[in-house]
Amino acid sequence: MYRASADTLVVGITIVVVIVLVAVAVGGIVGAVMVRAPRMVQITLLFPAVTCVGIIAVAYAYTPRAFRLGDDALVVARLAGDVTVPLRDIRTVQSVPSPLAGSVRVAGNGGLFGFWGRYRSEALNGNFTFYGTRATGGVALTTSDGTVVITPDDPDRFVIDIERRLGHAAAG
Repeated sequence: MYRASADTLVVGITIVVVIVLVAVAVGGIVGAVMVRAPRMVQITLLFPAVTCVGIIAVAYAYTPRAFRLGDDALVVARLAGDVTVPLRDIRTVQSVPSPLAGSVRVAGNGGLFGFWGRYRSEALNGNFTFYGTRATGGVALTTSDGTVVITPDDPDRFVIDIERRLGHAAAG
């Protein structure tokens, strides 16, 4: 098991975004309770609160908790359901010290509890799927379906362990 701890960037982004979302949610709830208006208007005022809580819940659920390297697959453990990358599909493994440097988020989460989704980077030859909790210390896995980047707490140990499982010489 390889831990997926948040770095200070993710912690900072998470604190700021959660404060803003909670403030909006509280404002919506207070507005709905305080306003003297028809019931439908009050319910409509609750929409921002529900949306904000939903954003926090979804971001938390899809953020990687850990990475497990089994005999036949890499598993990205998430509350919203694990992601499995079969080892037989992995063609190359390489350390990527700063996977987000020069990257553009195409679809996904950019720092609330972590980073996940589709990104694009010329350094990684185009699109990649990112499952991370840090902006540094990545491992890029080129698979038959594209590139996957993860951020285990100990990327060097992860590269050695997965290369051993794959039967490759360790990549740098």
